[in-house]
Amino acid sequence: MKELGAKIRFQRKALGHTLKSLADELDISVMTLQRIETGQISPSVALMQKIAQELKKPMSFFVHEREASFVHLAADDLRVYSQGGVELSEVFPQGAVDNRISVFVTRAKDGRIIKPRTTNSRQFIYQISGGLDITHEGKSMSLQPGEAIYFDAAADQTFMAKGDSVSVQVVIRK
Repeated sequence: MKELGAKIRFQRKALGHTLKSLADELDISVMTLQRIETGQISPSVALMQKIAQELKKPMSFFVHEREASFVHLAADDLRVYSQGGVELSEVFPQGAVDNRISVFVTRAKDGRIIKPRTTNSRQFIYQISGGLDITHEGKSMSLQPGEAIYFDAAADQTFMAKGDSVSVQVVIRK
């Protein structure tokens, strides 16, 4: 049930729905939708049909247990976040194929701090262009194009762009 709820939450957010907006469309309470998304309750088949319709996916998208062998993500499915001169593009959202993997491209100009999202996960960053100064648990290093790092994202970390930098982040959650 938790996997079903996570898929519903992923698609709801991908379409820009809040819990309230989707609950209103489904004619259910926000609490009921929250319980479905957290795996506390399972929706009826009729409600699942309505959820699938509102989230513009076939019902099999939500209930299919097997990992997809082919996934196409249209530009409209992807989100871009901008704050303080830093642009974060979610090019492969968590849950698109696996709940443990998401991929981001980060663009920032020299001196901009890329705010990390401390999570209970591991991160892999591959530097495409520019530079990236990283401090992780008090240790500092500079990442240059073609270099990569892997680290525990639950620890304290800071990132500062050097030049025009683009980072590709793969977040793997256990």
